[in-house]
Parts: sequence; C-alpha cells; structure tokens
Amino acid sequence: MSTLSVKNSTNVMIGKSVARTASVQISDPSASSTYIADGEIVVLDYQGAVLTPGKTISDSPFITLVQRSGSNLIFSARIDGMHMLAYTGKSGSAAVEQVNTLGYDGSTGTIDLTTVSKLLKITYTFDELMWSNQPLRKVYQSVSTTQAKVADDIASQMNADSYNALMASGAASSGFISAVVLSNDAAAALGAGTVSVTKGSKTIVASSASHGLTVGEWIRIGSVATTTDPVYKVTAVSGVNITVSMPYQGSTATGVTAGQITTANAATMAAGVKMTGLPLTTSINPNGDFKYLKVSFIVHPGDGFGATDNANVTAPARGNGVFEEVRELAWFAKGFEGAMYRTQVPFENTTYDAVSGTLYDTIFLNYEDGMDYAPVSGYKPARQSLYIFLADGASQQASIRAQLNPWMASLPNAFNAIGAL
Repeated sequence: MSTLSVKNSTNVMIGKSVARTASVQISDPSASSTYIADGEIVVLDYQGAVLTPGKTISDSPFITLVQRSGSNLIFSARIDGMHMLAYTGKSGSAAVEQVNTLGYDGSTGTIDLTTVSKLLKITYTFDELMWSNQPLRKVYQSVSTTQAKVADDIASQMNADSYNALMASGAASSGFISAVVLSNDAAAALGAGTVSVTKGSKTIVASSASHGLTVGEWIRIGSVATTTDPVYKVTAVSGVNITVSMPYQGSTATGVTAGQITTANAATMAAGVKMTGLPLTTSINPNGDFKYLKVSFIVHPGDGFGATDNANVTAPARGNGVFEEVRELAWFAKGFEGAMYRTQVPFENTTYDAVSGTLYDTIFLNYEDGMDYAPVSGYKPARQSLYIFLADGASQQASIRAQLNPWMASLPNAFNAIGAL
C-alpha cells in the first residue's frame, strides 16, 4: 500500500466474496434479480450505466465506481482517463510474526556456558510513535551451568511479561513475545498415554497416572523426538497432574503425544529459546485507536553469553490486505468523506465493511481530480487515491478487471492489465 497522507485524498471500497450479478444495474432496487448485490463493486461509464467490458476511453472519457454497502450505494469520484497516474493490483498475503532463536534452534546451535552469570537484552523497535531515542528495552538474567537451566530462566521471565498485563496497566515493563525452550535430546515415550494441555496453564494433565514423569525431568509436547517441538521442565507431579515451570504457550488440546527427557540427559543436552512475536491489540473507535502493527525486536546476547548462537529466523510482516489493515484504511478514509470525529469524542457512529479474518486482494487507482479548478490560478488538479479491496478469490474480481483493464490500456499512460490476484 502507499503511505497514507492527507495530501492525497483517499477513498476505500470493500467488496465481498460474491459473483457479478447477471445484467447488473443500480437504478431499480425493486428488481432484486438484477440490482447490484450487497458487497458488489461495479464500474460505470460516463453516462452512469454499467461499463461494458472491452470499452475504451473513446467510448467513455471518464468512469465512476460504485459499491453497495447494505442498502446504501457508495460512489467514487469521477475518474478522468486523461488524468490517471497509477493502476496496480496486489494479492492478499497473510501477516507474519517475528521469530528469533537463542542457542539451540531445533537443529543446531548451543548456549555458551563459559560464564555462569548471563544477561540478555531485547530492544523493541515497532513503536512508530516513539519520541527521542528511547525504545522499550528488557533485560533477562540467568545464573546456571547447564543450557537447559539458562533457556528455562530466560523463557520463563519473558513469558511472565505478558502483553495482557501491558494492556491492563500500561506498564512499560510488560513484554510482547512468547518464548519456548527447545532441546536436542531425542527423549523417550511416556510410560503410558497422552497429555492434555491448556494455553496459559502450568498444569499438564496426563491420560494415565503411569506416565512415568518425575520432578526435575522435562516433557516434550507434540511429539516424542521432534526437536522443533517445545519442552517444559517438570516442577511437581500429583497423579495425572504434571506442573511445569512456565505456562504452556501453545493452543489448548487433548490427546497430545509427549516425550520424556530424564534429569541426567537434561543436564547435558543442548538447549535454546525460541521467541515469537505476539499479536498486538489493534482497534478503531469507539474502543480506542491502536494502530495495526507487528512486534519487531532485536536480541542482544549480552554479558556472559559469549559465543551463544543468535538467529533472526523470520522477519515480521504486516501482510497485505489483512482485515486489520483494510479496516484501518477505511477508518482513515472516513476523514475525506466528512467524518469530523474519528479520533476524539464524540466518536462518529460509523460502520466498516471489512470482515474479521478475511484476506483481501487490492486494486489501487491514483489519479488527478479533473473537476478541481481554481478560478484565479486556473487548472490545479488535486490527487485522489482509490483502494478497491476484494475478498481473496472473490469471483467478482474477474468481472471488475474485465471492465477496468481494457479501459486503462487505452489511456495515454497505457496501463498494463491486472491479472488474477
């Protein structure tokens, strides 16, 4: 997406996953079989009729787009073919959280034990509104002679800094990542049964009291021997109830395979910490204004970590056309449609067509408003942008491209056709 700016009037249309209505028209709502469907977007010619696919600037010197939202029709500004500046498309792509590893990463790597006392520093870099050079930093410590203990110390402290606590208290000491311990030990199957796990709980429930785990051992969740699955240190055992050193970080599940790592093996195994960014709260009014961002951070193995392996496995990505991004842009665009109170009380009673969990493909148009004339200085066009968001895979996308592509190709700038997104 282009950078948002009040210098560039921005409009947004959001289409649902619907097909083009046969013989679509926008003038007679009572003709339900042909009237534009809710969530449908149609290109109109200079006379306000539906633009016939294949028509060019010679047939229609300007076009308009219309979206039906509920019972309302939303129209774009008039788009003059002589003043088109950009016509592009982009497929929707999912967002990605950052992943870093310290020490063992599931296949290789170690924590340097040369120095017993260690300090790990993390700097968070995603705050776009940060004033001066004072980014949020966190420091974690460990004093240990085994990799397992170092990894458990660091991961436990990170998970204690929950993002929920930040939202509840505003405390700058809260964290933004989830951490698990990885181990290179092959482990052994439990004495009997599987386990049930609950996200955020320190209690793991075995399906049989004959699981065989004892205090000081480690349990791998998800498999017996897959070294990319997380391990947890056992701190207490009471029948089928197994308490571990930190809250379980995965999804709640039952009948999960688990592996057992003995205390002796844990003392010598290679271990590491896998850190994953947590989804940030994002909202628009009236719940508050939290911009859509992804956690980004820099890991600084500080005092005592020596030659410990440190890897940025996956960079964070906001994605393209994700619900949070589309909703935020639609909210921003309300300001160009007369919404005066988007960021302050009293909040506008506005609705947004973006649907939670939906991924959208994007068609972007940028043009100069040929209707903007200044009586003293003469012609002075203003920039306009139109974002068309279409639910990923929506069959109406092909109909819209069939209308727009030939017309755009016929313009002085001869824009390339947009293919399937």
